[in-house]
Amino acid sequence: MSNENIDKTKESPTAAQAEEQTEKHSYVISDLYSLIEESQNCDVLEEIDENCNTIELPDPEADARIQRIKDEAIAEYEAKKAEEAKELERKKSEERKSLRKTFSSCGWSVLLLMGIWMGLTLGVSVVAGIIEGIGDSGLIVLQTSPMDIYMKYYLIINEVTLLVAVFIASLLLKTKEPVKVEKRGVAFGKFLMLFPVCFAISTAGNLISNTISMFSGSAEEIDELTQILSSTNVWIAFICTGIVAPIIEELFFRKMLIDRLRPHGEMVCLIVPSLFFALFHQNVGQLFYAFGLGLLFSHLYYHSGRCSLTIILHAVFNTIGTIPILFYDTIFELEDALYLVIDGAASPDILYEFIVPIIIYLVYALVLFALAITGIILICTNYKKIKISKSESVLSPAEQRAVFFKTPGIIISLIVTGILTLASL
Repeated sequence: MSNENIDKTKESPTAAQAEEQTEKHSYVISDLYSLIEESQNCDVLEEIDENCNTIELPDPEADARIQRIKDEAIAEYEAKKAEEAKELERKKSEERKSLRKTFSSCGWSVLLLMGIWMGLTLGVSVVAGIIEGIGDSGLIVLQTSPMDIYMKYYLIINEVTLLVAVFIASLLLKTKEPVKVEKRGVAFGKFLMLFPVCFAISTAGNLISNTISMFSGSAEEIDELTQILSSTNVWIAFICTGIVAPIIEELFFRKMLIDRLRPHGEMVCLIVPSLFFALFHQNVGQLFYAFGLGLLFSHLYYHSGRCSLTIILHAVFNTIGTIPILFYDTIFELEDALYLVIDGAASPDILYEFIVPIIIYLVYALVLFALAITGIILICTNYKKIKISKSESVLSPAEQRAVFFKTPGIIISLIVTGILTLASL
C-alpha cells in the first residue's frame, strides 16, 4: 500500500468512528430541547455550540442541520412560552373578576350589617322609649330619650339587633355552590396554648390604643364599653358578651367571610375578615387588639375548619375580660371612702371592709398578667412554626391588594367604618 493511500486512510474515519460520531451527534440533538427548556437566557446557545463544535462529523452539512434544529427548537420554545403567558393572563383576568366579586360581596355585606344593626338599634330604642312613656292616661309619649333607653338595655338591644343584621347581611355572601370546608382536629395542648396568646395580643393592642388615646385627649373613653357593662345586670352581661356575642361574631366574620374568601388563599382569609372585625367594634380602644385576635381566630378556623373552636376561644376571652364589672361598684365605693377619710369626714376603719374584694381583684389582675407573659413567651418561641399556606391563586399578593383597594364595596365600607371608628377619639 502506498504512502498516499495510508494518509487517506488516516484522514477518513472508519465505519465504527463514523457511527460513534453519529451517536454523539444524535445525543446533542435529542438533548437540545431539554437544554433550552432548562435555561431562561442565551447562555444555553453557547453551551449547545460548545457541545456541537467538539464533535467531528463525517457530514459536511452537519453544522447547518444543527443550526436549523437549534432555530426550530428556540422558535418552538418561545412560542410555547408565549402561549403559557397568554394562558396565565387569561387565568389572572378570570381570577381578578372572581376576586373583585368576592371582595365586593364582603364589603357590601359588612356595610349592610352595620347599617341594619345601627338602624334597628335606634328603632328599638325609640319604640322602647315610647313604651316606657305610656302613662296612666294611656297617652303615648317619648318620655325617655332613645340614647337613655339604649344605654339602659345596651347589651340586649345590641345582640338582638346584631343577630337580625347578620342574618340579612349573610344573604349577600351566599354562593351558587356550597363551599366545602375540610375539618381537621387540633391537639388539645396546642388549643390551650392559644388562650394565653389571646391575652398577650390583647395587652399589646391595649398599649397601642392607650397611647393613641393619651395623645388624642380621649383617654377617658378608652374603656367606655366596660363602663357601660358596669351598669348592666351581671348575668345579662356575662350571657351577652360571653356567649351570644362570640357566637354571632364568629359565625359572620370567620365562617361566612372566610368560606367566601377561601379559594383565594390563606393570606386573604386572614387579613380581610380581621380588618373588618376590628373596624366593626367602632372604637380605637378595641381596634388594635381586635385586629390581632381576628388574625389568630382566622388562622385557627382556616386550618381547622371548625368555627366551634374560635367561638370557645372568643367566649372565654370575653368572659374573663368581663369579670372586672363585678368589682366596679366596690372600686367606686372605695374611691368615695378614700375622699371621706382624706377630708377627715370618716374614720380610716371604714377602709377595712374593702380589703377582701381588693385582694380578689389584685389576684385577678396577677392572673391576667401571668397569662399575658405566658402568651408572649409562647409567641416568641413558636412564631417560626407558624406557616401560611401557599396560595393556589395565580395573582401575586400585590395584584390581590390592587383588586382589594379598587373594589367599590371595599372602599365605601372602609370609609364608613373608618369614620365611625375615628369618631370615638
